[in-house]
Amino acid sequence: MRKSFGMLLLIIVTSLFVGCGGSSDSNSSSSSGSDANTYTGLDSVTALSSAQLDVPLRSNVAGFCYLESFSMQIAYLKPNISRAKVFAYALFGAPIYWNSYDGALEPNESYVDFNYISALQNLGVDFVLGSGSAAGYGQLEDYASGKLIFSSEDEALETLKKGLTDDRPVQVHIDLSKITTPTNYHPYFLGGDATGGSSHYLVVTGYDESNIYLNEASQDQDPSDGFEDESSVKDFAVPVDVFMEAWEAAGDITDVGPYWMLFFAEKKGVNISDTKTSSEIISIHKTAALNNESIINAHIDELQNTSSIRWFYHKISLLKSLFADYLEEVGYSCDSTAVTKYNELSDHYETLCNVSDGEDGLNTQQAELEDAIGPKETEAANALS
Repeated sequence: MRKSFGMLLLIIVTSLFVGCGGSSDSNSSSSSGSDANTYTGLDSVTALSSAQLDVPLRSNVAGFCYLESFSMQIAYLKPNISRAKVFAYALFGAPIYWNSYDGALEPNESYVDFNYISALQNLGVDFVLGSGSAAGYGQLEDYASGKLIFSSEDEALETLKKGLTDDRPVQVHIDLSKITTPTNYHPYFLGGDATGGSSHYLVVTGYDESNIYLNEASQDQDPSDGFEDESSVKDFAVPVDVFMEAWEAAGDITDVGPYWMLFFAEKKGVNISDTKTSSEIISIHKTAALNNESIINAHIDELQNTSSIRWFYHKISLLKSLFADYLEEVGYSCDSTAVTKYNELSDHYETLCNVSDGEDGLNTQQAELEDAIGPKETEAANALS
């Protein structure tokens, strides 16, 4: 995984990584670090023959499947935590970054787990990781309150069942290309399309003798619009053997797995508290976003122009809009134009997705960024006070 840490990111990380504020099981350690205790909170649990949790469905935001899965898990624990809040607390929204590898602007620092860790810690959640390999916990390992390691697929599956029996939705990492059944699975995902595997995160909501049941972040941006077939994204059934193959194979395509899982140490009824206020979160966004115009200007001549790179603009657009939703949600009133400005930025970035290939499209892209978007980024950031 590429890591491109700028000074700004280091400043944000320093201010961000405080201890988790949530309560947790007495059997898990609340300290962070690679010496996190072996988690024993499921030792006394006997897995039922079947279990099914009603985990809320959250729609997809431009491929951030790991954070959408987390959003579903925390919504099960605290239904009042919106998708917009999860992304704002993950520090997605106002900032943009330069991706030197692709020659593109993008909404997140290339260090993907930074945003995930930000959400987990800022929302005060203690979490437990499981893996079939001591090297397979991924970069969240240093922040886990407990860890589990599995010596076999049977042990991993039994632990998964115990977690669900104990009322805990479990996030898993799979190789999506191995999921070739059921046929009613969302057509976008069925069988994957990546040579050499397709890394993907989703939430296990239940199981029985024959199937594992999962929630998939829908490709629809607004779940209230309804799905073409909701059964293809909520509690959809995958045969146990198919799921286990996909779960194991994920460890072959990334450094996360095999049998990677994440669940919360907290359960329903346990109070967890944000470790940062909305004002503090917005201040972090503002500090980063005040650099957006200079980032654009510094790299305007390095921009590339392909359809795959223009997809980054779509991601930025969606996250600007979602950040505007968060500002509105918290009753942001220090400047009534802030919500409007971020929605306008969302529209501007979306137009860049549709420019043509080649030099003419690149010129259009550069002009829009330099003359319109850059100044509007500064205006929007200054509206955050």
